Amino acid sequence: LERAIRLFQRGELHVDDQISTRGKATAKTPLKLNKTSGKESSTALAFSEQNWGSCTQQYFMSVNRRNHAALKEVVTMANSVLM
Repeated sequence: LERAIRLFQRGELHVDDQISTRGKATAKTPLKLNKTSGKESSTALAFSEQNWGSCTQQYFMSVNRRNHAALKEVVTMANSVLM
């Protein structure tokens, strides 16, 4: 959740880009310039084990240590950032 919020905050991900032509939600990874190849690629921002594995695991362990009230507060705060 934190990673997704940061992508929105930095402008690398937009809500409007996540809706397909059929009106359904879809997950599109934004393109970022690969400085080595000079081409745009979605690999750098892709949600993969290589890019996010250790962070996701740490986040999962952190969430497991929180109680329901604390998690509800985090979701409320995240929602206020996105709206």
